Amino acid sequence: LLDLSCLTGKADLAAALLEAKATVEARGPQLPSALMWAHWSGCEDVVVLLSSTGASLSNADLEGLQRLRTARAELADMKKNGGEGKEGGEGKKADKAAPKAKSSSSSARAKPETPKKPSTPDPLTLLKEDSDKRLGRSEIGAVLRGIEEMKGAMTDDEIERLVAYAPMQSDGKIDLASFMQWIKQGGASAAAASSNAAKLMEPIAEEIWFGGAPCRGLVASACGLAARMNWGLCRELGAPVPISQEEPQAPSPPELMKALDICAIPRTRAKASLLGLRLTAEGSGTGCADVAVLHLFTTDQQFHAAVSSAWTVASMPNPMQEEVDRMADIDAATSQVAHALRSLPAKKAVCYRACRVPYSKLPSGTLKEVLQGHRHALDCYRPGSVVLWRHAVTATTDAALAEELALRGEPLAGCGIVFKVRRATGARAIRDFSECPEHGEVAFPPNSVFRVVGLF
Repeated sequence: LLDLSCLTGKADLAAALLEAKATVEARGPQLPSALMWAHWSGCEDVVVLLSSTGASLSNADLEGLQRLRTARAELADMKKNGGEGKEGGEGKKADKAAPKAKSSSSSARAKPETPKKPSTPDPLTLLKEDSDKRLGRSEIGAVLRGIEEMKGAMTDDEIERLVAYAPMQSDGKIDLASFMQWIKQGGASAAAASSNAAKLMEPIAEEIWFGGAPCRGLVASACGLAARMNWGLCRELGAPVPISQEEPQAPSPPELMKALDICAIPRTRAKASLLGLRLTAEGSGTGCADVAVLHLFTTDQQFHAAVSSAWTVASMPNPMQEEVDRMADIDAATSQVAHALRSLPAKKAVCYRACRVPYSKLPSGTLKEVLQGHRHALDCYRPGSVVLWRHAVTATTDAALAEELALRGEPLAGCGIVFKVRRATGARAIRDFSECPEHGEVAFPPNSVFRVVGLF
């Protein structure tokens, strides 16, 4: 709770927790503390409050801040590189059009020059007289807004973004001389480039306080896992079309944010961003965007269904136009999930996909329809057959849990079946990104192919 209060800037809550003897290093000295999250969020009030109790930045805190800043810079570079190509193309078109404008200038009437937009004033010169002061972020923002030359050149949001990215001292203050030097070294440009890209690392403060992991027992808490394992079974898709074997590329952060606005729930998005921040600060090695989409994949049923549908539509020979449009709208999200799964190390383990099929889909009252599959769809489960799982299918490494879900899961009026995948070399462990790591959840990348060994 203290970490969350520091991240969200709730000074009153942080003071109450400290009065109740809450520990600043609640997760141990080897992991980032609450003071690091206060520095990261730029809440100087909370930084001063924690420092007054004797807390100081440890090596783990300094390393966590460096990792977070590096991740934010990488996201900004992705956005910047994506924009430079487009601007370069427009520049070439303008150069080719220039000779035509020159040849017709003799007969055309000269047009009055349009006034140029005033350039953004350099805060380096505007703050020289106060360069020996140390101020908080809010105070520096107020100083910048009070400068007459800044009005009309930068909006309040742009000033707030500029100050938020400025380096802060250990006491929660910003040295104006260091601030001016940071701007001179390109800090303002970096802050502007990161404005949209860094939203992946900015969870909505109002949303992260709600909900939590289910606490109803191992089997009862696996309802979401059961729904993910059961997704797509018995669905008629037709013959699969050839699939590109190219490695999936991660989209730009603005494209991913636009896709998540369509297919993800805001509350789970906030929790996904929060998990991405924590694992990035702890040095997990997985990118913040990859962590976020993997958490959404394992917790947000709406997001899971959307990306799974997109993968299946991409392999269908004659999909409906509405399905194609929906797939195109969230292409960035599906690409990011595929990229995240491919980036995880493959795990060689025995996996179990437990499913329950309602009797409404079984006219025979048995699993005959499931095992028989559909013609040319590569979903016939007979010994020697080749099976294609078109979307990212999830499974578990817990055999007892798979048996419980198959025998006593939902729906009650149905038949259970367990697909045992032996010697699987393509499974990716995603337990660390789910709400219940004890379920041992794994996922197979889209378009994984298997051979049926036998029925037991």
